Amino acid sequence: QDYLLGTLTLAVTPDHTGEVMVTGGGRARQTYPAKLWSGTHRPLEQGTKVVIIELTQGVAYVDAVAAHNQP
Repeated sequence: QDYLLGTLTLAVTPDHTGEVMVTGGGRARQTYPAKLWSGTHRPLEQGTKVVIIELTQGVAYVDAVAAHNQP
């Protein structure tokens, strides 16, 4: 399954839930509560392009896109 891409509309920190707007995957624009993926420990600012690694019970677990572009 392909990952979904999105843009944070609210910042996400290890102890704060933010919000992500899905911008890829051929879907209509949707927003989800966003939490950091378990391997991500640094805050992500509003406007950051992210990959949605997991979507569980309406919550998107995200990491910055750049982290997944490395070979």
